[in-house]
Amino acid sequence: MVQLGTVPPIVTEIEAETTDRFGNVLPTIIVKPDEPEINWKSYDYADAFLSKMTSPTTADEIDIHQLTADLTSIGALSKFIWLAPYIGGNAADHSLNLCYPYAKGGNKIRFVGSAVHNSDGVQGGTGVYAKNDLCLSQLNPEDFSMGLYSLDSALTSVAVMEMGFGKDYGDFVGIYLGNNSYFGSSPFFSTRNYGNKVAFSLTDASGQFDYVMNGSRRAVARNGSIIATSSTFVGWYEIANDNLTFLSYLGDGTGNARRIAMHYVGEHFSDTEIADNYAAFQAFQTSRGREV
Repeated sequence: MVQLGTVPPIVTEIEAETTDRFGNVLPTIIVKPDEPEINWKSYDYADAFLSKMTSPTTADEIDIHQLTADLTSIGALSKFIWLAPYIGGNAADHSLNLCYPYAKGGNKIRFVGSAVHNSDGVQGGTGVYAKNDLCLSQLNPEDFSMGLYSLDSALTSVAVMEMGFGKDYGDFVGIYLGNNSYFGSSPFFSTRNYGNKVAFSLTDASGQFDYVMNGSRRAVARNGSIIATSSTFVGWYEIANDNLTFLSYLGDGTGNARRIAMHYVGEHFSDTEIADNYAAFQAFQTSRGREV
């Protein structure tokens, strides 16, 4: 009770801790009225991720805090569903989802085979693939994106998907970076005469690639700039075995030795948002010393 004639104390910060529906203990949120939302919201994401890493370094902390702050400031972080920044140099740290880095409900990556994990990120090979629990059925088919950051310029010479959802060669939504590159929406794929796909030509497969689609378009971007579009929305195909798969062709062990420094799945991004996101990710990769 405040006595008459006294001045009530000024609230400088409020701390709150809670748990999610899986029982994961969420990080303490400190809200300071005199600071903008970004100062607590972005650090909340970052601290949760860093707390799950094996042994984060000071550089790791600085880079993750800066990345989440940058993505929050442009309104992008909340639009990512799954984001793997691949820091820490080991399988356990590389499995974490920056958007929700918890054991339950976090879409952690399961690496199968002997993937290479180091400061550059992750690299597949023969008998290697990776999956998480994210499925097409969890996404809005008219509001969707996925992307990666490739450290290698070489084009894929065999039919090896970089990442995507699907169960076999004909039924999937996926990305291929080869002599005839494309972003295919299942079942509209080159082996089946069902419709269109976004096709594009590459001489260099390094850098950040973003693939987006909504009800009016599908588009492909490289390093923040659109390189191919299609106004035809070719529909959606519901697949029984549709977990997100990467580092290989649909988990069949066909080797893909491309070095990857980031993967993500999110909502649809506009051209401006794609460019803004690239600037944030490129700053992060540059700080890690692995930019291309």
